Amino acid sequence: MSESCDKVFVTIVHNTFLDEMQMKSPRSITAARKATQAKIALTDLVRRLGSQAKLPTVRQLCKTMGVSIATLDAALGELEKQGIISRRQGSGIYASSLARTRRVGLVIGYDLFNEDISMFGRLLFRGLQAEARQHDHLLAYYIDDPLHDQDEHGLSQLALDLQSERVEGLMLVAISPERIPEVRAFELPCVFFTAHAQYTPRVCLDEAAQVNLGVPALLEQGCRRIALAYPAGADDAIPPLVAMFKEALAKAGLPAEPSWLVPCQLPGQMRALRAVGHFRRAWLGWDCKPDGLLSYDDNYTAGALHALETLDLEAGKDVKIVSHANKGSNLFGSAPVMRLEIDPVEVARGMIEMIDCLLEGKQPVTQVLRVAPQLILPNVATGFIPNHSDNVAAARAEKNLPVAPDGSAKKP
Repeated sequence: MSESCDKVFVTIVHNTFLDEMQMKSPRSITAARKATQAKIALTDLVRRLGSQAKLPTVRQLCKTMGVSIATLDAALGELEKQGIISRRQGSGIYASSLARTRRVGLVIGYDLFNEDISMFGRLLFRGLQAEARQHDHLLAYYIDDPLHDQDEHGLSQLALDLQSERVEGLMLVAISPERIPEVRAFELPCVFFTAHAQYTPRVCLDEAAQVNLGVPALLEQGCRRIALAYPAGADDAIPPLVAMFKEALAKAGLPAEPSWLVPCQLPGQMRALRAVGHFRRAWLGWDCKPDGLLSYDDNYTAGALHALETLDLEAGKDVKIVSHANKGSNLFGSAPVMRLEIDPVEVARGMIEMIDCLLEGKQPVTQVLRVAPQLILPNVATGFIPNHSDNVAAARAEKNLPVAPDGSAKKP
């Protein structure tokens, strides 16, 4: 390396190391602590230099950082284990291809890949993998499953990886609320995918948008007796969801019949199949039948569609349905269901951007990112039209209603 480059490298290491050390009193700086701080400073240097760059010599680093060869060797050894640097005998120390890569832990609920669960979890997982690659993140996977806590990807392994500082930040998806304090105790940057308001920064689904799009869509189809299938549970988003639904009906001058509020989060496996009997029993129990259904669970909707067939009823004619759906997945076949389509990739992108900010020592632009659905209206003849404005234009044209130049609904 040239003398000018040496000075730049030494300055970076020196300043980073001093910044870390000034936060500690001299008595608290043990040899192990010095090695940890040296590793942090070296990691910062490696990331600034980039892949395959040559680092200063051991003597230069020791002199600049004020540490012994043993302390520096311990720090370099940890970085070498993590694949961040390589030491070549007789040549020097080099940054590896992982130099700019950040190691982020993805902690996911054990049922995310359950075949019976909505495709959302699997689509979100794929989205997180793709976005992580684009942002130079290396994901380490951990499963929140009490039965496999000691496994290679259990939370016990996460605890070991956090203690050895092999993970720099965490993204938590659908994990048990009682496990969250255990994970947060490590004081690492965390981003959540949850509806629980006490956890930030977080990404969540925009429940209000689902009501504000779903109810008017049913009203425009002439529905006046609307039922709600909602995911009952301990989630703090549920009471506001039901309240928002009742408020939307009240604005339209319609009643919210209590028996039409159907908890649809069925326990056990084969939820779509179980929903067939659940919805059929509910339908037969209603003296006054609804003519519209707003469903927050695509598995439940699939079951309801089968139930209607067994009752010799036709979706889109006898009962019009608006349902949660995932972009890239269709559980409804050719049934004329209006889709409140969520894009899991948008959720993944929001989580990655938030963790990026935290790892850079910054705060995200917003502490709560709400991902809203897009309303996709069905076209029985040609299938689903992917553009919402095209759907609105087509539907209103059939009724001889005015349409705005951008294809949206225009007030007469």
